[in-house]
Amino acid sequence: MPGRISKEDRATGDLTDAIANVLGLDEPTGMTAKQREIFGLMAEWVSGPGIDPDGAMMSLQRHIGNYWRSGMLIMLQSGSYRPSAIRKIFGALNPDRPLSMRILSLNLKMLEYDGLIERIAIPGVNHVEYQLSPFGHEVAKQVISLGKWIGSRVELVNSARALYELDN
Repeated sequence: MPGRISKEDRATGDLTDAIANVLGLDEPTGMTAKQREIFGLMAEWVSGPGIDPDGAMMSLQRHIGNYWRSGMLIMLQSGSYRPSAIRKIFGALNPDRPLSMRILSLNLKMLEYDGLIERIAIPGVNHVEYQLSPFGHEVAKQVISLGKWIGSRVELVNSARALYELDN
């Protein structure tokens, strides 16, 4: 079907012909080198072999884009914390957006499942703490870098929104 990428094309991982078709090109040679590079990356990240909605690539993207999980990754760069301390820190930083114990627990489990944090049982007491895994430290550094970059461009977004509002 023209304009759509088949499951078979997605399964092979070679989407050049399919994307050329979607763009209305007779063959992939009509694409620029930049288009081939960008669509190759998109295919790998979004629909390549082994990519599924519950797969590692999509899961990590969801962690980075999630308010609570990205905040936890940043927070745990400073050390290990008990769940109650994590909740209190979020509450102190943004009292208008409370973190329930249920949401905290679910998010900690998701980060632990993907190997970004480690659950540490404290010997002799009935307490646990969470800390970043080595992989979690890598991801947290990237989240911090992205956050700094986004923060330095807030005025660009605000200006674009103001212009949009004037036109719409």
